[in-house]
Amino acid sequence: MAATFVYFRTADEEIDFLKQHLSRLQQGSVQSGAALSEMQARLEGESATRAAAQQEQSTRLEALSQALGFSRALMAQSIAQRVEALEERMGMERKELYARHSRLRDEVTTEGQEGSLRLQEVSSRFHSAVESLERRCQTLEAAKEEIQLRLAET
Repeated sequence: MAATFVYFRTADEEIDFLKQHLSRLQQGSVQSGAALSEMQARLEGESATRAAAQQEQSTRLEALSQALGFSRALMAQSIAQRVEALEERMGMERKELYARHSRLRDEVTTEGQEGSLRLQEVSSRFHSAVESLERRCQTLEAAKEEIQLRLAET
């Protein structure tokens, strides 16, 4: 059998080893703490930046919403004014059309009355002419009968 050699350290060596190990652990802990602090500071910075960006975005959205509301109010006011102007103009046109219609109706009535008077005048002249013609015809008929009687007597 082969002999196994077991090395035992002395207490001083063991203490030195533990001191070195403890020193490395402390350095690792300090480095980890520093890295952790740096990471925490970076995260807090990013969080603050994100919160500021969100606040700015919220402010911009609010301003945009107000501008949009203002634009809508102006547009509604403009449309209302245009509708009012159109209604006023249409009312004036309607009044003008009614007045024109009334004038045309009066003209037609007047012309109709004048035409009726002319027609009555023409009708009266026609009746007079017919009556005059009938009297002539009667006179001619009477003259014809008288001539025929005289011719018959002779």
